[in-house]
This record gives sequence, structure tokens and C-alpha cells, in this order.
Amino acid sequence: MAILETQGLTKDFKGLRALDNVDMEVQENEILGLVGPNGSGKTSWINVVTGFIKPTEGSVLFEGRPISGAKPYEVAKMGMIRTFQLTSLFGNLTMNGNIIIGGFLKRRNVSLVYSFVHNIFHSRSYRSEEIELYQKTAEILRLVGLEASTDVLASNMPTVDQRKLEIAIALAAEPKLLLLDEPAAGMNPEETTRLMSTIRAIQQEGITVVVVEHNMKVIMGLCNRIMVLNYGVKIADGTPEEIRRDERVIECYLGKREYAQN
Repeated sequence: MAILETQGLTKDFKGLRALDNVDMEVQENEILGLVGPNGSGKTSWINVVTGFIKPTEGSVLFEGRPISGAKPYEVAKMGMIRTFQLTSLFGNLTMNGNIIIGGFLKRRNVSLVYSFVHNIFHSRSYRSEEIELYQKTAEILRLVGLEASTDVLASNMPTVDQRKLEIAIALAAEPKLLLLDEPAAGMNPEETTRLMSTIRAIQQEGITVVVVEHNMKVIMGLCNRIMVLNYGVKIADGTPEEIRRDERVIECYLGKREYAQN
């Protein structure tokens, strides 16, 4: 069953067509890779489906419901959470603090007045939710491999750990579908291998994952299925082995002249 579907998705930017009639399906509990050369439309696709930009034409369906035109926070509350190519953390907060803020969407006590009153009187519901929140934070940190340094400020963390923390913040919002935009950027091979293990563990928690990544070793070694965009057009959709043999994909990455010589 498709958790996310785009039908005829098209996006124009002042005469430039970033997405051209793209039909895509993301199946529940799969790891889907979305790849393509620079400028192929990958980030535009993420921005449209998560509500950051509106499509020119076409529709987006999440769990069978049309969501075209929904605002990013509305999409997030539905259960579709994304990360960004550039990390966006609260540098003056610890890892725990960042993850707690990431879980704001799913907290019951969202009213400042309500939280203030319950904090003063230390109500049973407040204490119960506080304990639940810190337990959840600890679980997420273990999942992404950051449990050893929970009190470190985000601004003092290495870039690799900041990327892991951004994934942890996204997990705190309890996504049904997690979209990762260039998660392995800046990582060495050992760090990349650990990241792949983390993403598999996330899938095993029942979360569907879409990975946008330039590192084809990551995509080929991690994803159940891969879709390829080129100049805003979907040119291939299949298993890693099918994509590896697809002549259109080879031509897209190598170029016609070099491909013809080989």
C-alpha cells in the first residue's frame, strides 16, 4: 500500500520546469532512494510534498488523502517529517533539549498556560508525560548512536553527530514517513556505514524512509527500491539491480558520449 503518492506533479519556476508530470509512489515500510544529477528535481520534489512550495499542477496524496496546498506544519502533524541538506539545530541547547523540542508536535500539553499550571502543582499527568518524554528521548538517542554524550551542546558537536541529531529530532515527531535529504554528506566510509545501519533500524521500527543522496554506494546498499529523476522527469523506477543496468540511468550519469564509447 502506498503511504505517499504524487500524480502528475509539476513545478515551474519562472519558465524553468523543475518537476515535469511526475508520478511516484512510496510504499509503506520501504526504504526508497531518490536520486539524480544536480538540478534533477529531487529537492523540489521534497519541498512540494512537504508543503514548503506549492505545485504548479498535479496532486500529492498522503495515506490516500489529498494534501496539496497544506502548510509544512500541517504535513508534519500528519506524520511526514523531513530533514534538510544543511543542519538546522538549536546550537545553545543540548541533544536532549533539541530532541524534546522536536517532539513538540506530539505532546499533549502544548498550551503554555496549561503546562505552566501543571508544572506548578506537579500534577500526576504532567509528571507522567515528563517521564515519558525523557524515556522517549533516551530511546531515540540510542537508536541514532548518540547516547554517550547527551549533555553536549549541539553547537559543540562534530558535523557528523549534528546530522545524526537532526535525524533524532525528526524521529521525536514520531513520523510515519521520514524524508532524509543528503544524510551522508560529509561522512567518511565508516561513518556512512553506521548511518546506513541506523536507517535500517529506523525502518525496523515501522517507519517508511525516503533517502535523497548523491552517494550511490549508500543508495545501492540501503534501498529496497530506487527512483531516478533527470531534468524533472522520472526516468527509472526499480530495484537496485534494475537501476544499475538501466541504460537511461547510465546515460544520465555518464553522458551520451562517454556512454557510447563504453
